[in-house]
Formats: sequence, C-alpha cells, structure tokens
Amino acid sequence: MAVIEEASDLPLLRPLLAFDKAEIVAEAKEIGTLDVAILPAEDCCTLFSSPVAETRAELERLRALEARIEVADTVETLLGSAEVVYPRYEPEREGSLVG
Repeated sequence: MAVIEEASDLPLLRPLLAFDKAEIVAEAKEIGTLDVAILPAEDCCTLFSSPVAETRAELERLRALEARIEVADTVETLLGSAEVVYPRYEPEREGSLVG
C-alpha cells in the first residue's frame, strides 16, 4: 500500500482497511456485491485479477520503471480512451447494479 501511495500526491482512501471480516461482509451485503465476492476462486478471483499483479512491490524498482515512461503522455492517452459507465439499479433484481 505504501508503494501505491507513492504514485499520487492525493490521499488514498481505504474505507475497508479498519473493518474486520464481519463488517466487510455486512457492507458487501448492503451494497449488493456479496454474491460476487463469495464465488469460488476459479470463478471470481482469477476472473477479475491480473495474472501479473504485483503483490510485493518495491519502491525503487517502481521509480526506475516510471522513469522510463512519459507519464504525462501516458495519462493523456489513458484519459482519452476512458469510458464512463453509469450503473443503474434494478429493483426487481434485489441489490443488483447493472453496468
């Protein structure tokens, strides 16, 4: 988490960081994401996570990689290709948000 914070001057909000498992489950129920969160790993975690995700990032290595790219150009390109999706709530499908 510290390496992620290094990449931004803005504060990173982590609302679930101080929650215990029961509180996170209750929140997931309330916002309608529990059904997806409790799927077996082969259906959920591997589907939504990158096979090349870094779980133990090293700050100096990150800085060296960032020094090799034009950050402003990359940000401009990414923002130019971003798509805004407005989810809609479907009351007939209790707790469901549809993108």
